[in-house]
Amino acid sequence: MDEKKLFAFGSENDPIAWKVADKLNILLPDLKIKKTDNPDELSIRTQAYIIILDAARGIEKPTILSIEDLREHHAVTTHDIDLGMTLKLLKKAGKLDESRVKIIGIPITSRVDDELINNIIRLLKGAK
Repeated sequence: MDEKKLFAFGSENDPIAWKVADKLNILLPDLKIKKTDNPDELSIRTQAYIIILDAARGIEKPTILSIEDLREHHAVTTHDIDLGMTLKLLKKAGKLDESRVKIIGIPITSRVDDELINNIIRLLKGAK
């Protein structure tokens, strides 16, 4: 079975994915979960099946997103490169198979409650 790892992207100012990851860690103890704010951590694990949790604007419920759905900031320095840009660069370089990546957007204004967690678990399991 392929290794699966969930990356929860957030920060002190944007902690929703981290809060969801804490709940998932209890409910799904076999899933490897990494809370991070550094997209560079993805580049060393491009062979694994990657699940990404991140806050998103413009959605009303947890939603599967494509790499193209992610908007990147214009990079000023290498430290300004964000998740969307990193994924697009890895894909363009042939180091990322998009079929091995699932991106789950969490509405940025969500409350981390049972309904949200259950919706995310359904997406993780592939249920519609």
